[in-house]
Amino acid sequence: MKSNLLLKTVLAAAFSIAGIASMAQAPKTPAKSLHEKVYFQAKALADFPTAIQSVHYLVAETGEATSRWNDSLALLYFQSGAYIQSYTLAEKMLQQGPATDLRLEMKAASARRLDQPLAAIDGYSQLFSRTNNAYYGFEQLQLEYGIRRLAEAVVTATKVLKAAGTADSTRVSVPRRDGKQVQEVSLVAAARFTQALAFYDLHQETNAADALKEALAAAPAYELALDLQQKLNTAAKN
Repeated sequence: MKSNLLLKTVLAAAFSIAGIASMAQAPKTPAKSLHEKVYFQAKALADFPTAIQSVHYLVAETGEATSRWNDSLALLYFQSGAYIQSYTLAEKMLQQGPATDLRLEMKAASARRLDQPLAAIDGYSQLFSRTNNAYYGFEQLQLEYGIRRLAEAVVTATKVLKAAGTADSTRVSVPRRDGKQVQEVSLVAAARFTQALAFYDLHQETNAADALKEALAAAPAYELALDLQQKLNTAAKN
């Protein structure tokens, strides 16, 4: 209906020289500005497919290799759950440079969701080394323990605790005893508990007990830590 109305308007204007002149002189909005407007509008509505399409146009127009929109595109893919695309684009941008923290984090987080722990560890370890941010170290620690790099996990946990210090208020979600729900504990408690698990699996029960004691001091209601404490106490009695 709208297109038919527009066609009739144009045909009517064709009978007027003034109308034709007016149409010829009408300013046109640059395509890039239109794509930017669509991008911001779609982003505000969490309309990821539309936002992604708009950014693809912007990348193509500004030069694929150097476009400032590449980071936005990778982030949109990640936010929409398209982890293969966000990982691929982040890796490509890292190779082209510069290796920014944002690109490293997108690569690491995407790799983790794609069940590629080695790539995720590589990304988070670089971030932890560059920023000394305990959260990145904690992500690295969880991944190392998850693939049974126990000795490395012990070392990483020590580094995380040092980076966090005593004033760190970061909270993380950990599984509850039933494995279905989660509870929030301090990052310090979670890191110390993971270290205790690594010590326990390495059959270093004394070190495990010491680490566990500190985990429970930081989070007395930490259910999985309480379970491990009971297991250690039972083993000590036998």
